[in-house]
Amino acid sequence: VTGGGSYPAGTAVTITANANSGYVFGGWTWNGNLLSTSPSFSYTVNSNVTLLANFVPQYVSVGLFASPSAGGSVSGGGSYQAGTPIAINASANSGYVFGSWTLNGTVVSSSPSYTFVASSNTTLVANFVSSGGGNAALVLASSPTGGGNVTGGGSYPAGTAVTITANANSGYVF
Repeated sequence: VTGGGSYPAGTAVTITANANSGYVFGGWTWNGNLLSTSPSFSYTVNSNVTLLANFVPQYVSVGLFASPSAGGSVSGGGSYQAGTPIAINASANSGYVFGSWTLNGTVVSSSPSYTFVASSNTTLVANFVSSGGGNAALVLASSPTGGGNVTGGGSYPAGTAVTITANANSGYVF
């Protein structure tokens, strides 16, 4: 707070309150009576007085979403005091694995358990990826068709690592 001091009676003094991180200004009081909700206001000094600047914790909302929604569940969203550590968690459902946490499309963590500090309302997305299940087709082709041959195509269980090979015909290079 600024503006306190000794002044001649009848002087209008501008007093100012600046909230620290994680708090907002709640109002100026004298003897429990609210004088102003403005952080900066003019007060006329007529006698010795003690004015109190009241600060209250600032709260932020943390929203969490799963993408796709069938991919898993999230926990830890809610209302928190700004500037405090917030722990969130993502749990993948069967058939999915956790990919990343994103904020406005930007990856902020690749761990399903993530702790961060929010200074404003925040929405995070837990991105889940299908872990496979069933078969996937791997189709290979060569261009131009007479330039060579390829091997390794076929139907494989999703998530399988497959080696593919390209062999150039005479007069071509891969």
